[in-house]
Amino acid sequence: MYYKLTKQLQRIYDLLNTLIDANKPLSKQEASRQINCSRPTLDKTIVDANLLISKFTTIEYVDNGLFLSKKDHLNKRQVSALISNQTFMVQFLSDLLLGNVETLEDWAAKYYYSISVAYRHSRELTAYLKQVGIELINENNYWYLSGDAWQIRFFYLQMLKEKAVVDDLWVFQDLDYNVLNKFVKLVAQELEVFLSPAVEYFYTIITAVHLSMTDNPYAVESIDDEKFKFLLEDHAFDNPLELIEDYLDRPLTFDEKAMLVSSIELFPVKYLSEAAMHRRVIHSSMTDHNVYQLALDASQAFYPQNSSLRMMVSFIDAFAPLQLLESYHEFNYDSKTTSLSSQLKKLAGTDFNRKIVKMKTRIKDKKYAKHYFRNEVMLNQQLYIIYKTFSQENILEPVRVTFLSEKGFVKEQFYRQQFLSLFSDDRLEYVSAQEVHQNNLWSAIDLVVTDFTLARFAYDGRIVYINEMVTPDSLKKLESIILELELAKMQKEF
Repeated sequence: MYYKLTKQLQRIYDLLNTLIDANKPLSKQEASRQINCSRPTLDKTIVDANLLISKFTTIEYVDNGLFLSKKDHLNKRQVSALISNQTFMVQFLSDLLLGNVETLEDWAAKYYYSISVAYRHSRELTAYLKQVGIELINENNYWYLSGDAWQIRFFYLQMLKEKAVVDDLWVFQDLDYNVLNKFVKLVAQELEVFLSPAVEYFYTIITAVHLSMTDNPYAVESIDDEKFKFLLEDHAFDNPLELIEDYLDRPLTFDEKAMLVSSIELFPVKYLSEAAMHRRVIHSSMTDHNVYQLALDASQAFYPQNSSLRMMVSFIDAFAPLQLLESYHEFNYDSKTTSLSSQLKKLAGTDFNRKIVKMKTRIKDKKYAKHYFRNEVMLNQQLYIIYKTFSQENILEPVRVTFLSEKGFVKEQFYRQQFLSLFSDDRLEYVSAQEVHQNNLWSAIDLVVTDFTLARFAYDGRIVYINEMVTPDSLKKLESIILELELAKMQKEF
């Protein structure tokens, strides 16, 4: 998403990313040059940046060099989220959703904007929202959104997903998170699917958005496409919907029910039965033919001789939000469209890249091709995940992993939940530390994830050391090691 940054926020953003990339302390002269400012402005930027990142790390200055005191506790995605939370768009639209905007003058005073700056930002926001099919309307200082209900609500989901990266506070004070989260779990149970913790949280967010938008005086919504009703017409969701109705103490309309349950199809899930996968494919073919055809072409381009039901639903899930994403592009902070990510650039000339070229050739003249090409960067990243997953399908045995913690069983189960939810059962096999110890199974374990120090733990195999906080870097490290172990197993077996 595109965020209009003030000059100071842009400097903070550039400085933090520069320090994350730096492999040694950075002189103030070099830092000033990197973010294009004077030394006094740099000093102020450091102070402001430290206020912003205080819960993660701090910028310190020692021996004529700037560095992050806990570099592995802050990544670029968190920096983007921290910065976006300070923008006019996130602040204003969040308050509009929650009914906390009376007049722009009063709202501006709360956030220390001058009224002229607030009006300038509102004009910029109006122009941006128009690009994604949403109108921000001001009628005699009464502000509201107007447009397609799905587009408005999906926009809020995208915005609040980024906010959730660094802000673990539940912003919907009038809605009980535990009730909505239970609803999400019940919907997944009805459909025989498993949601990762992240997807579960995001589905809970859009559930809250749906309920907040019902009779919201700050939005005038229309429904331009009614295919979202198919899932509710095809499947009973009595338990989850009764839970919401009892909580709200009112009946839900059919449209409300349909939006609540069909939102699960915006996210990738793990299917627990063949029937669940069949249902997903049939539903996609009947309700979103463009996405279905695109997924079919992609699966045949990637795996022409080895297509399967599980592969097909993986491609459908990757393309599922396309209709809503059609108006979006990947933006960086100076509002220009980004180039391919550095990871994807490195894949030029690889088997993955050849499959992408084959898929593009296959779809380029078809009417639904625009859905792919408008979101090429983001979708190629999703396709790469699918490619990596199914490239390992010939492994006869999964990687065996155990978790050890100085704090005992409860902490080990915490690590297990955090890590294993990211990998399918055919990739990882969990063996409890107690079973490993009692039956002396160390020789059968491929990987140990532990918070023990080297001095207190000895094992001849692969070890991932983590602190008590599971970070994106530790997850990335684990994924890399698992991939190495999988490739080694493949070479051994074949």
